[in-house]
Amino acid sequence: MQKLELGTISPTDTGAFNRQRVINSLLGEANLSRSAIARKLGLSESALSRIVRDLILDGLVCEVGEMHETGRVGRRHVTLDLVANASVIAVIWLTVFSQGVSIVDAQGRRLASMELPKLAERQHDEIPSLLADGVRQLASRIGRSVTKFAGVHVCVVGELDATRTTILKCSLPNIASQQLGVSLRERLGLAVELFSMGEVFNIARMHHQASRIPINPEAQVVQDISVETALVLNVTIGVGAHLALPNAGFESAVNERMFGHVKVSGGQRLCQCGQRGCLGVEAGGEGVLIDLGLRGLEADPIDPTGLRAVLELAEKHNEKAIAALKRAGRTLGENIYPICAVVRLDQIVLAGSVGRTPSYAAAVAEGLRDVLGPLQPSIPPVFVCDVDYQRAAELSGVIIYLFKAIRSD
Repeated sequence: MQKLELGTISPTDTGAFNRQRVINSLLGEANLSRSAIARKLGLSESALSRIVRDLILDGLVCEVGEMHETGRVGRRHVTLDLVANASVIAVIWLTVFSQGVSIVDAQGRRLASMELPKLAERQHDEIPSLLADGVRQLASRIGRSVTKFAGVHVCVVGELDATRTTILKCSLPNIASQQLGVSLRERLGLAVELFSMGEVFNIARMHHQASRIPINPEAQVVQDISVETALVLNVTIGVGAHLALPNAGFESAVNERMFGHVKVSGGQRLCQCGQRGCLGVEAGGEGVLIDLGLRGLEADPIDPTGLRAVLELAEKHNEKAIAALKRAGRTLGENIYPICAVVRLDQIVLAGSVGRTPSYAAAVAEGLRDVLGPLQPSIPPVFVCDVDYQRAAELSGVIIYLFKAIRSD
């Protein structure tokens, strides 16, 4: 199998890209007919049939039954699905808010999972063995040999090196500077690739259409979002950003956490970077905690327990918690407009534990509208990617390893 290349897809890769889009469609909705997928993706039925033929020959897609399509009588409409046992993937997600390991099949079904709540307290050199042991335990639980896995998909909040094997910067101090890809490959004998959470949420939104909840009432959900330009914002303790371009690969060459260090006018809160007024500390979960008096103005280590409590209070309609989330959300919305000035965005997608909170998301849309509205008539719609870190990591793991399969000779 060839190494996965993640850059922009060239014209010679159009076939692979369209096979990718078909797989996206089947991950988002099983039991679709060829004609239904062709209409959804804007492809001719003859072109779609050739793509499906190749995917069936590759053992990735199968015919599962027949269906009747209204207005298209007299034709046999065979429904398609992904082959569940075509691939089994180990998924690892590492964020300040949650850490764990899970196993998924090619249909995205979770076969087993375990959380690792004490991982943040472990020593730097203990981490690779702890994660490898977690993969082995889950493999044993489902009765599968680790050697039969397609690979390991690791998702982190931070910056990765060009080879996708080393975590250069991370919100978890004991994860930063880890050559995790190399360490896990040595321990498990599997292919290992690392992805940032911005990339992960971008991939997840692409083939989990139902997860996108419109915040703007007028927002239109298009059929194939792979052709849209989107700003994906991951908001939990801080703020991370990933720009998703149409018909492009998943890779982001920029540290997604850099967006959180954009300066907010009048901001005085001290960021972990040593500067004051960074967007992450003014508009992220850390700012919410400061606003509620649950965290000092000085940049000391962050405990996510307090933020979890605030989000739980917001779910119970606590007015103070909701007000703090709204203030932070509005700050983010008001500071997105410079991006809109240079890039035409088709949508803004909010992800992360804070970003997908209804009161926060609504305030982001409101802040953006109030600042951008007087300057231009068209305002990008705001959506919430309503999947958590674990599910986003699992969905992206499936698509990445299936993408590797369809691009191999």
